[in-house]
Amino acid sequence: MRLLGLVSLLSNSVLNARELLVITVATEKTDGYLRWEESVRYSGLKSRTFGIGEDWLGGDLTNGPGGGHKVNLLKKELAEYKGNSELYFLFTDAYDVIINGKEEEIFSRFDDIVSKVEYKTNVLISAEDLIWPDASLEPKYPLVLGKRFLCSGAILARADVFLDLLEYRAIGDRDDDQLFYTEAFLNKELKEKFGIALDHKAELFFNLNGALEEVGIDFARSATGDNTVENTKYRTKPLVIHGNGPSKNELNRISNYVPQGWRPDYGCPACSKVLNEEIKEDIDTSKDIVIAFIIDGITPFVQNSLKRIASLDYPAEKTHLLIYSNTVWADERVDTFLEVFGSSYKSTKFISSKEKMSVTMARKFALQLTDEKFSAEFVFYVDGYVQLTNPAVIGELIKTNVELVAPGMSRYGKLWSNYWGAVASDGFYSRSDDYLDIVQGTRVGIWNMPFVNGAYLVHKNLAADLIDIFAGISQSPWQGKFNDPDLDFASNLRTLGIFMHVTNQAYWGRLVDREHMPVDRIHPELWQPEWNRPDWEEDYLDTDYWRVLEPETEMDEPCPDVVAFPFLSSKGGFDMIEEMEHYGKMVRRQ
Repeated sequence: MRLLGLVSLLSNSVLNARELLVITVATEKTDGYLRWEESVRYSGLKSRTFGIGEDWLGGDLTNGPGGGHKVNLLKKELAEYKGNSELYFLFTDAYDVIINGKEEEIFSRFDDIVSKVEYKTNVLISAEDLIWPDASLEPKYPLVLGKRFLCSGAILARADVFLDLLEYRAIGDRDDDQLFYTEAFLNKELKEKFGIALDHKAELFFNLNGALEEVGIDFARSATGDNTVENTKYRTKPLVIHGNGPSKNELNRISNYVPQGWRPDYGCPACSKVLNEEIKEDIDTSKDIVIAFIIDGITPFVQNSLKRIASLDYPAEKTHLLIYSNTVWADERVDTFLEVFGSSYKSTKFISSKEKMSVTMARKFALQLTDEKFSAEFVFYVDGYVQLTNPAVIGELIKTNVELVAPGMSRYGKLWSNYWGAVASDGFYSRSDDYLDIVQGTRVGIWNMPFVNGAYLVHKNLAADLIDIFAGISQSPWQGKFNDPDLDFASNLRTLGIFMHVTNQAYWGRLVDREHMPVDRIHPELWQPEWNRPDWEEDYLDTDYWRVLEPETEMDEPCPDVVAFPFLSSKGGFDMIEEMEHYGKMVRRQ
């Protein structure tokens, strides 16, 4: 008994001596990398990143094999750890991974997995249901109950063994790193020499590609607890979530919840932390901003949209106002607006329809003004069909502390919003499981979304990056394969790994439905009560209309049996008269 106790004591001592170092390779600090870094920090893990600032030599991983550069960087940078058997490396990809587990949890999960392997395991690699990059190797994989194929995006290994594994053969920078590890695993001699095993049931690692139907969120039961990811097929709680291949949008959706995002009854602790702790209550309004108001086509109630721009809280003397229009109809309304409000702004620029500038280049021009001419802190894009009824919107967007954020809005009485919860494989709309809850305000927070339009705030750093990337005279971030500025902008940002956020933490306003605009009328807004009821009522109903409908209201009777009923506003009356005079003939009874 004493001998068994001594063996147990020595075994626990060896386990307790283990240390974990999280490692990754990244050549630039993208939004995805910063999220990975934050997840490591939140989990209390030590980490090292290799390659920042270096040129990427591993090929285009989005469109084909590659990534050998990662292996060669690791060989070089990890040499100092050679022979260290007490250190374990947790290697993950950098741009599409979230880690949600502390060191003791990770080791506990590792020990549980390898205890079920029939040979000593020193290297545990993640697994998936899809084989890449060489499908001809499928027959060589053993049949298992679970995920069968190796994925090199996440590896937990003893340091000395991992370094030996990296040296088993040479690899070119543009060769495929996943094939490098696959060939070692499928070689019986190498597999046993290094002790390589796969995590077949997503107990530690969860690769999302090909497994979106297995994703579940286990919500915390308190404001301080952590939400976790669940693999519903295997009923496991993996700690490393990898959005490999085309599953990156799903990883972004998961990041809205894990670890400190929204949960029932307790809201979004992470959102509250951003707004209340990291950003001062009083927004610094000493910095210049650019407001780019874009009127693309005939848009109902655009004059009201302009007036709401003039009512925003951000100081006009610190605002450069750019207005774009591509129709004579809108030009006239902009001219009227600028006559009244133009002098209050630090500067104004009106690109009218006479200048024949495309809407995609007008949006790019706003970026250039922000970065090159005015050195402004932000550019706030607002489309003509957006009615911003919350004057504090710019300051509240700044508080979110992200480089691109949209105020979440929808059409009156409808679920049509200025963001999507998911994108289909063809790049068009797809409804996410949580979309309705977010649009209807059941779930409130700051959300990473794959598509935004209508209105969004862009930080100067992102503006500068986009100008550099789309530097050609005829290039614009709003151009691409869809020939639709909004779709192309979102597609380009997703390809570049740039996150788009939406906040629905307040009511910001609404979107105008512009699909039913009778352009052959003098006052086409008169025909809008069905499609844009709040805007129509605001323009055309008398301010006392609703008051007199209340039961206790006494009606005004200027003479017996004659009731003065307030119906149309002055504008409503004049527009109605002008429209009838323009028609100029009797209406035949149908």
